[in-house]
Amino acid sequence: MRSVFVYLKEPKTIEIVSLLDKICSNRNGSGEAWLWSKNDDPVLYIEFYEERFWDEIEPKEWKGLVKKLGSEPELCVCVDVSGRHPGKDEMFNFLEQLLVKFDGVVLDDYTDYAWDINEILNGELVKGHPFFDYVGWNDDQKESLKLKPGRSNLNDR
Repeated sequence: MRSVFVYLKEPKTIEIVSLLDKICSNRNGSGEAWLWSKNDDPVLYIEFYEERFWDEIEPKEWKGLVKKLGSEPELCVCVDVSGRHPGKDEMFNFLEQLLVKFDGVVLDDYTDYAWDINEILNGELVKGHPFFDYVGWNDDQKESLKLKPGRSNLNDR
């Protein structure tokens, strides 16, 4: 599963719950993740990240996030993407609906950069990649492994 984390500046939890109840196709039980589905198959699993989310972030990432947001975030929403779907369109749609109403930034699994909604929707690049570019980062990783000297390739045997 691939994940993104949405850090929100000053939301009221009840307002976020109300929006999620409205924009998600259904909810996976009381107190469980909201589901964003395509043809009745869940693509996004959305829930509040209630742990000490600031402890999960490297200091450099935290500093960039706080600078971009203008303050420390009050709330974190975790969005997991099913491995059965690319999920990019659904992710962008969800983030747009959330971040037009609430001030926030997003971290993906691939960069240490805090993205705002305009950068995401405009296809801005960080380290040569747009937001949530799991295919591009995977291709770069494969290419990097091929180029490392002294590394044996088991497929060549």
